[in-house]
Amino acid sequence: MRNEESWDRSQRRLGALTCWIAMLLGAGALRAQEEPASVFGEIIDVRVVNIEAVVTDEHGLHVTGLEPEDFLLLVDGVEVPVEYFTEVSGGRVVPRQDAGGSIPAPEVPDDGTIGTSLLVFIDDYLSIKRDRNQIIDQVIGQLPILGEGDRMAVVAFDGGKLEMLSSWSTSIPELGRVLEAAKKRSAKGLQREALIRRRPLLRGEIGRIERRSIGERLSDQMKRVVLASTAALRSFASPPGRKAMLLLAGGWPYSPYGQLMLDPWNFGSLYESGRSSGPRLYQPLYDTANRLGYTLYMVDVPGFRANTGISAENRTLAQARRASQLSSNRESAENSTLQLLAEQTGGEAFLNAAALGALEKAVQDTRSYYWLGFTPDWLGENRRHRIEIHLRDPELEVRSRRSFSDMSRQTEVTMMAESALLLGEELRKSAPTSGPGAVGTLRAALGEIQPSGFRKILVPLDVLIPLDELTFLPSAEGLRTQVELRVAVEDKHGDRNDIAVIPLTLNYPRQPEPEELGHYVTHLKMRRLKHDLIVSIYDPPSGKMLWTHLKLDP
Repeated sequence: MRNEESWDRSQRRLGALTCWIAMLLGAGALRAQEEPASVFGEIIDVRVVNIEAVVTDEHGLHVTGLEPEDFLLLVDGVEVPVEYFTEVSGGRVVPRQDAGGSIPAPEVPDDGTIGTSLLVFIDDYLSIKRDRNQIIDQVIGQLPILGEGDRMAVVAFDGGKLEMLSSWSTSIPELGRVLEAAKKRSAKGLQREALIRRRPLLRGEIGRIERRSIGERLSDQMKRVVLASTAALRSFASPPGRKAMLLLAGGWPYSPYGQLMLDPWNFGSLYESGRSSGPRLYQPLYDTANRLGYTLYMVDVPGFRANTGISAENRTLAQARRASQLSSNRESAENSTLQLLAEQTGGEAFLNAAALGALEKAVQDTRSYYWLGFTPDWLGENRRHRIEIHLRDPELEVRSRRSFSDMSRQTEVTMMAESALLLGEELRKSAPTSGPGAVGTLRAALGEIQPSGFRKILVPLDVLIPLDELTFLPSAEGLRTQVELRVAVEDKHGDRNDIAVIPLTLNYPRQPEPEELGHYVTHLKMRRLKHDLIVSIYDPPSGKMLWTHLKLDP
């Protein structure tokens, strides 16, 4: 039925997974699996890199009538030819008298209308409800600006699950009802504010440890919201027309650790080399946006901050001045985050009062631009490539994405498994039936739990693999396939493991019969907590993913 040596060797590799998983499950007998939904993400098969270039004059007005020769396209500092070129003005393709050998960008409709697919991401996790609802009210009031071919989808993240509030819709009344309902959702920004302003009780080493613990929690919060927004992009990877995300951000620090240093109640430096901040923290989001062709329009939900965290009756004039300065520094740092994400994807950051007109400005900005495209050599080397666009006319300004990532297929699949932990069931519909991104059902079960140290347990995992859905190829030993096993785990606190990729080699004497199964058994060492698990098998030759979702409640 299987080659025991190769499976045993792979099983020993999987034993190392216990070193990767730092979160664990509770007691109980065998747990039945939940029926998986059809899809939890997409493998992105990008061939052409499309770049939306917004060109403005000295007055900030859109410039029309440019030709390919007016642009200079550089990749990693080397000029590359513009293979595709289209001008879009007012949401419609501008006809060209002489195409000069170039052809329009892919997926241009016959009628020439290029609508905008606008994905609205509401950050309920870090936003304060009052501030968030003020922005949502403004978005509702600006919905009539959506024009022919425009569509909108709405998702929200509360720190636990990413929820789809609306799939793509062109109905303004329907979108208005969705956004009104979004205002009733809870928001957790005040909890984050309390954490930031938490004053360590002790000085010295114990106080330093406590401040570091707070910094780690803030850093984890940002990693989760970045993962959620990245997962949202991947779940809406291929809408038609211009793709944009309007991201309502509840105060995203440039450095979560540095944010504590800016607060008046905290003291001492928390800076340590290697901490996630700035580009290092937010790169997964803008890399994914650039990979999928999304432009990020960042909305400053907190806006103006009047609260400095020190009541008037309890502060001296010096304290008030310092508190005001620190609050200003924090606001400046958070604005830097929004500007970074916008600049890297060719979008805009709507800060302070400008946030109130964010939807109207984003829609206007996505209606007039130049669409440039080229085909790079895809090597799957997980390397980020720098993009620069210059204009021959030095008096004009251009705004466009700054990079694209040449991700390996293995990285893509791991991101799919990671995204699955956040996506709600409604986001996992309409899976492709063949080719890259196709999905299938995997059966797996958790066995009887055994104690394994202080608050730790050892959980057997039995994976039943449908062999007839894998691609077996001829080899000297008969038929062989090499697949990849991944186990993504999230505990009740939202902590996740680093997902290990476990290669499995399966030898078989003949082509498997329908519904013939292979068993793979391993053990996961975990903490005694509630957990969600995504167990997946990826078949590289076909690009198919088999997966299941398990829960364990101690």
